[in-house]
Amino acid sequence: MKCLTIVPVFILLSILFLSFHLSGARAKQYTATTSDELWSAMSALQSGDELVIKAGIYSTYGANTYWRNIQKYGTVDQPIIVRAATGEKVVIDGDTGASQNILNLDVKNFVLKGIEFRYGSRGLRFQGAENVVLEDLHIHDTSDVGVAMNDAGVTYDNVTIRHVQIHGTHGTGECFYLGCNSDSCRLTNSLIEYNWCYDTCCEQGDGIEVKRGSYNNVIRHNVIHDVHYPGIFVYGADNGIPNIVEGNLIWNSMDNGIQITANAIVRNNVVLASQGHGIALYPNQGNVVNVTLMHNTVVGAKGACLSTSATSTVSTDNNLIYANNVFNCEGGKAMWESGPLKQGIYEGNLLSGYAYSVITNTYSAVSMSDFANVTALPYDVYPSSTSALIGKGSSKYTVAYDFNDKPRNPNRVDVGAYGYSTSKNPGFIPKPGFKDGFQSTAQTTSPKPARPVPDDNIKYSRNTYIVTPRNASTLFDFMNTLQPGDTLLIREGVYQVKNKFGWLVKIKAFGSPSNPITVAAYPGERVIFEGDYYASQNIINMEVMYFVMRGIEMRYGSRGLRIFNAQHSIFEDLYVHHTWDAAVTFNERGGDYQNITLRHIRVAYTHGTGECFYLGCVGDTCTFYDSIVENNVCEYTCCTQGDGIEIKSGSYNNIIRNNVIHDTNYPGITTYETRGKPPNIIEGNIIWNTNENGIQTTEGAIVRNNIVINAGISGIAVQRGFLYPARVTIEHNTVINSKFACLRLNDLQGSPGDIRVVNNAFYCENNYAYYENYASNDNKPKTFYSANNYYLGQIFGKISDWRKGNSLTDDFVVSAGGLDYYPTSKSILRGAGNSSATTLIDFNEKARSKSVIDVGAYQYSTTKNPGWVVKPSFKYDYTSVAVTGPWSKPTQEIPDDNAKYPHNVYHIYKEINNKNCDREKLWTIMSNLLPGDTLIIHNGTYTTNVCGHGSWYRNIKAVGTPKHPITIKAAEGEKVIIEGDKDASQNIINFSLYYASFKGFELRYGSIGLRLYECQHAVFEDLEVHHTAENAISANQLGAEYVDITFRNVRVHHTGGNAGECFYLGCNYGQCIMRDSLIENNYCAYTCCGQGDGIELKQGSYNNIIRNNVVHDTNYPGITLYSSDEGLAPNIVEGNIIWNTNENGLQVTGGAVIRNNIVMNARLSGIAVQVNQGKIRDLSIVHNTVVNAGFACLGTYNTNTGKQLVISGNALYCENGVAIYENQPNPSTKYGINVVRGTSSAPFTVLGKGLTEDFENATVVPYNLYPKKNGALYNIANTTFFAVVDTDFNGKQRSNQRMDVGAYQYITGYDSNPGWIPSASPRPLTAAPPKKSSKFILSDQSNASTTNVPMLFVILLSLIVSFIIF
Repeated sequence: MKCLTIVPVFILLSILFLSFHLSGARAKQYTATTSDELWSAMSALQSGDELVIKAGIYSTYGANTYWRNIQKYGTVDQPIIVRAATGEKVVIDGDTGASQNILNLDVKNFVLKGIEFRYGSRGLRFQGAENVVLEDLHIHDTSDVGVAMNDAGVTYDNVTIRHVQIHGTHGTGECFYLGCNSDSCRLTNSLIEYNWCYDTCCEQGDGIEVKRGSYNNVIRHNVIHDVHYPGIFVYGADNGIPNIVEGNLIWNSMDNGIQITANAIVRNNVVLASQGHGIALYPNQGNVVNVTLMHNTVVGAKGACLSTSATSTVSTDNNLIYANNVFNCEGGKAMWESGPLKQGIYEGNLLSGYAYSVITNTYSAVSMSDFANVTALPYDVYPSSTSALIGKGSSKYTVAYDFNDKPRNPNRVDVGAYGYSTSKNPGFIPKPGFKDGFQSTAQTTSPKPARPVPDDNIKYSRNTYIVTPRNASTLFDFMNTLQPGDTLLIREGVYQVKNKFGWLVKIKAFGSPSNPITVAAYPGERVIFEGDYYASQNIINMEVMYFVMRGIEMRYGSRGLRIFNAQHSIFEDLYVHHTWDAAVTFNERGGDYQNITLRHIRVAYTHGTGECFYLGCVGDTCTFYDSIVENNVCEYTCCTQGDGIEIKSGSYNNIIRNNVIHDTNYPGITTYETRGKPPNIIEGNIIWNTNENGIQTTEGAIVRNNIVINAGISGIAVQRGFLYPARVTIEHNTVINSKFACLRLNDLQGSPGDIRVVNNAFYCENNYAYYENYASNDNKPKTFYSANNYYLGQIFGKISDWRKGNSLTDDFVVSAGGLDYYPTSKSILRGAGNSSATTLIDFNEKARSKSVIDVGAYQYSTTKNPGWVVKPSFKYDYTSVAVTGPWSKPTQEIPDDNAKYPHNVYHIYKEINNKNCDREKLWTIMSNLLPGDTLIIHNGTYTTNVCGHGSWYRNIKAVGTPKHPITIKAAEGEKVIIEGDKDASQNIINFSLYYASFKGFELRYGSIGLRLYECQHAVFEDLEVHHTAENAISANQLGAEYVDITFRNVRVHHTGGNAGECFYLGCNYGQCIMRDSLIENNYCAYTCCGQGDGIELKQGSYNNIIRNNVVHDTNYPGITLYSSDEGLAPNIVEGNIIWNTNENGLQVTGGAVIRNNIVMNARLSGIAVQVNQGKIRDLSIVHNTVVNAGFACLGTYNTNTGKQLVISGNALYCENGVAIYENQPNPSTKYGINVVRGTSSAPFTVLGKGLTEDFENATVVPYNLYPKKNGALYNIANTTFFAVVDTDFNGKQRSNQRMDVGAYQYITGYDSNPGWIPSASPRPLTAAPPKKSSKFILSDQSNASTTNVPMLFVILLSLIVSFIIF
């Protein structure tokens, strides 16, 4: 086949464009030497202008924000050029706190060249780009994507990205994110060439990602390595014009090397050592069609060299060609095709490894000896002189040039990316860097400048200052003036951490070795640093050296202590609590943290990523070393992660000892790789009730004398991070009752060795004592050593010298609280240890015997524990002023209800003049409404960005009174859109509402949609909230009490982020609650990503009604209900319909009545009863209909720990599956008659006939599950529950003479459903009042009351107690 060289239109345009900007007449040239000059000149640029930036470091900060938005349109013959001065190093810094992207750009006919960009959220975010050149740039250490062209609705056309180096990304972490999901924006006619991308992180981290609908792009000659997701990921071109992927070098992708969906030519690429597949063809937003793989060389993928999936699901003319490729995966899978297309074309491929494929003209005839040099990555896979690749290809499908862009021999076809011509590779030898060796000032490394140590020989004044609450406003400014040797003592009081710039406070304090700076609470007095209650900023940001902070309590804020840089500093006797993110963080990219002491710090109730101590950075981008973390307490962490103490990759030579850690959401202690440097030591810690592993480590760790109890997964886990496990010693630990395994070793097959497990007690009687992923000694490193470990439980794997223990009570003195596992006098652990591997002291820091070695964390000496008895406090019972005193929250004062108010009515129209910032009138009026006022907003789209400022932060407080409520609403019949930041820098609106209503709006984009800080007696009605980057509606402010809130007819869809709930109501562990509220007739669908519940009501919330909601296609349960506190009124969940959840349909813990709900097609259980932050108690599940759940229609888990559970009158149809599943059931559970299809372990079940026999229509989801007369559900339920379920799903009256099983009552005379037919739309509002006494004062339909909930619950409980089984 002849290969025709096609020059795409965009390349011709680029040539023309470049010729114009090189030779065209310039209108004006600006020069910048300062940040002010830079942004002033940038604002002034017109067509044909050039901005030359001189050497220096420039900041995007100005006017109290880091937000910079550049909108510049040149012309084709007069483009705008922004560049570094020739040969000079120019650095533009974004916010190290990542509050904004470095730059936001909307540009046409524009050139950006020679500049280094660092920090910020995203690096360069393009809101528009046409005829644009990005060249010779260096972008690094961003908190998100490097280059983003992914704004909805935009077509990015004729973009050239060349010689751009990107690394150290975080967040979603792509180097280049080009286009949008599902073709909602696209990149066209563009060139991405000669770039260098590496070290991406964290959630995703592709190298180059080109999204669905993008077409006619060339991605060539890029070097990509050590990325977290695929090196190159191309989805598909909807119009069929292919994208070309050629001449790229990729190695060490933690995912697939290259992943393709459709419409692509993939040729002359080299892909090495992918952790997923080398090249993967997978459906993603489309089927696999029109893909040519030609002359690629793939070596050493962990998955398969080539993997395809579902290529047979499309027509036979989908044009898949595999020709002249090398797939060398010796000992693994060369070609693995799941559902292959039999008509695919295979020509001249050579492979090594197993092939599962419908293949022809493919030969197993290649080995590593066929390549020039494969001793170390990146391999040089140019063919050796005797290579089997030479001349073995097919001439039907070939190309004229090879990986080196050199012409191939026209007389033969060599297989793979290279054409053989000389005995040594005549072109680029693979290595980190640009493929053509390009280098410039912009790409040189730019570390943070080291701060010099103050001169220690100067005679400093060594002043002592005292600050009182009277001069609190100047405290934090004064801190920045402290000199070496100074001491600042702070008298008792609450100090808000703010200055004239607001809540953003950064302290720099640099002492010297002999003259440290000290900031401390006055002895014996309680000092509180209070951050922003609404978490707009961290409590305090610090950069310190030779510094001491002591005795201070800190609360609220985003993070607690954020340390940008620190050496030789002590933080002790602190209490950090109720933060919205991690509490203590030493994780600034580029930070150097040496000789830090963290001692006697109590951390509690964190949120967000939620670590107590976050020390070091992902991917070695900062280092924490030579430090001590000791005698701290960490408890009750939450939410997306929540480790106790986390020491990141590359941090080393730290001691983590004598810490008390319990009730964390992630591991109690996590350490990553030290990368061959001195190990981290983890000793003498006590950890219990983690929701994950107890202790987790990877490489370079000594784990000794620790106690781990009730870990949610494994007590101690050794597993791969960036490196395989190695240099790990586990000795003298006691691990009890882990939920999965006491000790789990993962990924040993790749371990270089030096793993020792000696003298441990692993007592996990009902689970695994030891579990390894690869159960063969052949897969263990040769230097694996195990001896004298005692255990109870199962062993999965082959391991030597493990000995059975007796029992927990025989071998341990178990304290009343179940935390103290000191050995008994008759314990089998006494004297049973191996003397070749022991420690000098034990958990109590008592000396161990040199001759009698006891197994486990303790050395036996007396019949009772001679040291500290474990409890939730500091080890050795340390106390201080910083960890005493009550915690309180602010309260809102309500205006006088009997006063006279003007009852103003304001109208806002879209025609306001944005150029004069008149749009601020809307937000000014909204922020200043008085009781009785009404604000009516008319047709149009209103953005929340602050005029002249750049921020998208809107915080609105509106306080009415019972008689004079405030109303904010859209004009009747008009479409009003409130639009947040598409870049999700802020929530759409932050609200505090009292006696107020918010009605009739569409809200879109932003981070969280509506974040409710404080709300009582408020109504949110007739809203649509969609395409948020996080939750849609959040009522979860720490300490808040949400009372009498109504959410009605709110339509939520397409949420995202780590949480992604439609409604997030209340806080974990009851740290805020919702009560006496109504969530009705709402619609929730298509949630994503980290969680994505439909309606989530948190622990401690009570007396709420969740009714008549439609929830479908959620990533987590449709409704998640924790438990109200004992003695409080239950929550009622009724009349909801849920389908297609990716988890349970409806999940509940306790304190609830679950009635008249319909659940369909849940992936796990339709209704799940399980422990979550509360006890299973006082729970009635009556008259629900559940069908086709993936695991069980009704699943109950560990109800043996609960009480007062009633299950009756339910229709549970999981044909060929499980109708009722009980794990550790409670024998006192009261079962009435339930009708089932599927297996059931419960009593009093009646077999149903079937979906089609018993229901009106079960053909298309959502089903119409109205019962048929005389079907299995008809007239069979126990009428005992008529008082609890007197109406059905439709609100129709049930009969106390004839009760039907399930959510519906068959209504005499109606063979078809007489009510609402389920559909993907909100349920119509009805006049039915809630069965409760709450007054919904602003509601038109909810102020009637028939039954007081507490009385209802008393009736229910009395029924439970007197329940008589037939």
